[in-house]
Amino acid sequence: MPLLPEWSHLSRACAVVFTDAYVRRLAHLTPRLKLRADAPPPLTRDDCINVR
Repeated sequence: MPLLPEWSHLSRACAVVFTDAYVRRLAHLTPRLKLRADAPPPLTRDDCINVR
């Protein structure tokens, strides 16, 4: 069973970054899954590290 980031050692901010990257990769690989045209830009490592 895969480990969900929300149940792992990751902080909440890092789990969001991980999930964003995961969903974007799935959308890239899976024709049935599309991001909305108005989707925000991808989150970056800085979104995880620079959390206050």
